[in-house]
Amino acid sequence: FILTSLIPFQSRVDFDVPVVDKEITVEPSQTSQNSQANPSARRLDQNTRKQPQPVPVNRNADSKKREAVKAEFLHAWAGYKAFAWSFDDLHPVSKRGTNGYHLGLTIIDSLDTIIIMKLKDEEALCKQWITEDLHFREQHSRISVFETTIRVLGGLLSAHALTHDDVYLNKAKELADILIVAFESPNGLPFDSVKISTRSAHPVDASRSSVAEVGSLQLEWRYLSILTGDPKYAAKVDAVTNLLASVPTYNGLFTRFISLTDPELRDTVVTLGARVDSLYEYFLKAWLMSGKTDDFNLKLYVEHIERIVAQLFVRTSPSGYLYVQELKSGIPEPKMDHLVCFLAGTMALAAKNIPQRRNDLSLAEELTESCYRFYNTTTGLAPEIVRVEAGRDFIVDPGAKHNLLRPEVVESLFVMWRLTHDQKYRDWGWDIFLAFKRMCRVPSGGYSGLHDVTSSDPLDKLWNDHMESFFLAETLKYLYLLFDDDTTLPLHKWVFNTEAHPFPIQRDAAPVLVDFGKTM
Repeated sequence: FILTSLIPFQSRVDFDVPVVDKEITVEPSQTSQNSQANPSARRLDQNTRKQPQPVPVNRNADSKKREAVKAEFLHAWAGYKAFAWSFDDLHPVSKRGTNGYHLGLTIIDSLDTIIIMKLKDEEALCKQWITEDLHFREQHSRISVFETTIRVLGGLLSAHALTHDDVYLNKAKELADILIVAFESPNGLPFDSVKISTRSAHPVDASRSSVAEVGSLQLEWRYLSILTGDPKYAAKVDAVTNLLASVPTYNGLFTRFISLTDPELRDTVVTLGARVDSLYEYFLKAWLMSGKTDDFNLKLYVEHIERIVAQLFVRTSPSGYLYVQELKSGIPEPKMDHLVCFLAGTMALAAKNIPQRRNDLSLAEELTESCYRFYNTTTGLAPEIVRVEAGRDFIVDPGAKHNLLRPEVVESLFVMWRLTHDQKYRDWGWDIFLAFKRMCRVPSGGYSGLHDVTSSDPLDKLWNDHMESFFLAETLKYLYLLFDDDTTLPLHKWVFNTEAHPFPIQRDAAPVLVDFGKTM
């Protein structure tokens, strides 16, 4: 399937709707307090769970909490402006910036959050920097094609989608015309990195690349073709999808690495975590962004999610909480990355849009519940990885106790709230927000990740002195949207890339026709 018939379109920006809210006391939820005292009370039981009470679709913002999130965004942003302006990342404790890309990563990654929050002065400041100081061809660093695509290309395209300002589109096209050299590999899969100054592509490992990194570029490159009318960008990523669909998989699922020469996988670890995760997310979202006309990606999603549920979904003992295991050479590995928590939101979106997967909503609810339980630690924040032991349910992986301010759980809370209007998702999101504020807020500006979520050491001993750009681009954006009105970026009109940059869904799409009885 090659997407060559692409028509530029203009979409109304659905986030400028006034809201009127009643006063709400900003305190930790009663649901959360009760469940901390009795953890088993939060177990999902299909026979006894109360049905969510619908909330009116319009004017349902929790304005106090939404504005509290905005205030913390401004605190984090102020630290970046004061100590790291124009650098990629902020180190808030040592009050300095560092570069890995030399692309002002935090500026571009945060821009659409700033636009959504209606921070006009900050938006103007970012636009000025992008216009006057962002010069790709002057950079001499080697950059990740995947990270640059989802953060920088995606951030620029999203800013254009929200403002229709061609400054952002022109910069996005300039960047893509540099990155496109990455696809000149023996089999068309993109090399890992590109050196901007020489327009040359390089593999980090000459023999293989990450499956997620080659397979999670479709939304950004397809959208660029839609906006420019030039099909060459979409053709590159659609050729990658075609190749991935032809690769012999491990019991029908992808492992972490794929060959850059032959169409074959290069390891035997089946996971929904690092190096695979967003591949499956993009199968679904490419179909959604196409206006549900892309039968090929729809079929890829449906077939793979069936195998994921059958092979990787298991339950803890004794409580029976749902989690997603790994397989190493076919042997179960009872662990789950925080990264995997994106899957709950993805499955919920699929359940609401694909009739054949409607029952996945209950699985998404259970998985969201499990992911929230990861935050039951000394600090109230989740580790990078949890493990499962018989009789103990979830425990912190001793080798992955850190927290990097990741967004995957609040992403799923946002989606679950929008689709069910069950108040517990806002309650849980508020608990997580308060924990971030309590443990990670650096008084002089910025937020820091933690070395150990199980420790009761003083904060200055816990901080890792790093604020990833995705904290502003994803974590705080999803928390803000969780408490904002449903008319802000409604999910039937917008789809979010894996860095939380929203792109508009194509309108007036024809019905999708897929024979689910056949196997690829």
